[in-house]
Amino acid sequence: MLREDWNEVMYLAIESQGGIYGGGMVYCIYFIVLVLFGNYTLLNVFLAIAVDNLANAQELTAAEEADERAAELPDESESLDDHVKHFVKFLN
Repeated sequence: MLREDWNEVMYLAIESQGGIYGGGMVYCIYFIVLVLFGNYTLLNVFLAIAVDNLANAQELTAAEEADERAAELPDESESLDDHVKHFVKFLN
């Protein structure tokens, strides 16, 4: 934000008000504050996006691990089928 040639625009604004003694220093303070807060805000936005992506990646990893653990558990329907078959044989 305002990284390229902002200082030239600031100098032109200062000169338009009569130089540093004619009230142009207000523009100097304005531009410095604008650049500092603009860069700070932009940095925070990028960091927020990065942290959000890392949090989503951790959630996906946890979900994948839960799926893998569920796949490792024995299938209850197969053991139930074996018990039913054994019971049917017992009845016959």
